[in-house]
Amino acid sequence: MRVPATALLTVALTVGASGAPATASPPDWHVTGVRPIGQPIAVGGVAVGYLTRDRRLYARAMRPADGTTIWEREITPSRQTAGMAIVPARVGDGVALLEPRPDSGPNWASLTVVEAATGRVVRSSPPAIFRTTAYGCHDDSSACAMSVPHQGGTRREYRLDLATGAFTPHGAEVPRARSIGEAGLTDLGDRPNERIALIRDGAVRWQRPVADAFPTGFSTDNGWTWWYAEQAGVYAGSVFGPARRTANTVDLELHTQTASAGLDEQTGAVLWRDAGSMTSCAYSIALRDEAVRCRVRGTAHFVVSPPSESFTDLDVVLEGFDPRTGATRWTLPAGAAEALVSFSQPAAVAGEHTIVAGLPAGDREIDLRDGTVTEPAADARYWCLSRARFDFHEGYTAGDGPERFDRTGDNLATVCTADGGPADSGRPSPGASQAIGAVVNGYAVVATADGYHGVTLTG
Repeated sequence: MRVPATALLTVALTVGASGAPATASPPDWHVTGVRPIGQPIAVGGVAVGYLTRDRRLYARAMRPADGTTIWEREITPSRQTAGMAIVPARVGDGVALLEPRPDSGPNWASLTVVEAATGRVVRSSPPAIFRTTAYGCHDDSSACAMSVPHQGGTRREYRLDLATGAFTPHGAEVPRARSIGEAGLTDLGDRPNERIALIRDGAVRWQRPVADAFPTGFSTDNGWTWWYAEQAGVYAGSVFGPARRTANTVDLELHTQTASAGLDEQTGAVLWRDAGSMTSCAYSIALRDEAVRCRVRGTAHFVVSPPSESFTDLDVVLEGFDPRTGATRWTLPAGAAEALVSFSQPAAVAGEHTIVAGLPAGDREIDLRDGTVTEPAADARYWCLSRARFDFHEGYTAGDGPERFDRTGDNLATVCTADGGPADSGRPSPGASQAIGAVVNGYAVVATADGYHGVTLTG
């Protein structure tokens, strides 16, 4: 499932028109008048993205050659964990999504699979409350989500079988569980004996106390970031320590309250531990296929409302590492490079494997495969990224707090220069668009704050 495996420190952190077919000149197109909440995915020969309009959410399928809308359906986050990105998920040639069922009550929904190319409903579940976004059940024959089927019911994974339409409990009850990563990585919700587990095909394959992999007091309640290194068979991730909190601020000591670890996908065994580092540099490295981490010192200061972040005495070392052993492959001293540790605004993307950050020598392109540093051309353009936030018409409460309506999406892109400033002209390389957008039939479809861009990848 395509779920960014990151939660921000959760305590810290326009209405669009329907969008007409694009009229931009070939080879690129631009659909304006819509407000995406993250990057689309490629499925069934089309690009499918989520957007917001009038405080509601919609899934939209677009033809990759020109951005024409093929179909659109209203969706809902139901009661998904606050702070987790709301993103579309592929199941075979279809899209798994949550459709609102207001007749059953606020936040009620049906798990629905839609044929991506046509919008035809393949299967839909009875109404329920959902605690995660929809995702594929690690195959192409069913869709899953953590669900509570009725008021007072127990949370567990439910499976929608595409062949039969059966919507059935899929494994053990996990009343307080929440998804924390791709392909079934789950926090079982036990406190104080916190455990991470792998849930697949309805079964808890393994479970591991957080204290086995991270220092005392570290908890996903303080935030997490997990990267699924599928080829290596490893979950590499970070969990954070207890920050200093007030009603409106969070202060995180980066060296003492960050740590990383590698867990074996098959057994949950702790393969390695690393204090003072963050895999994927927390949320700041958007290229999720790269085995990188940041070794950090200094203090991160977060303000809840209005949201902001700042850093004091920051010092960063960017590292490439072996997912299986945790061994460092290369290092790059980066000084006070805030772009490498931002929890809300990832480093700009320069290419398929390349980002941009302000190093002690100036703004530089960094190849994440080997740490090679290159001075950018004067007219180079990049995709700068920021996490989408939006209001949804149905609220939620966190603990004993007030009702809230703010929700979290995925990354949105803006054309920028090497220093992160907006660019009035020029465009990023096709490789940069390919790295962050949905690649379909020779096009990369990229979501920006004001719509969707189609970028040709073939001549």
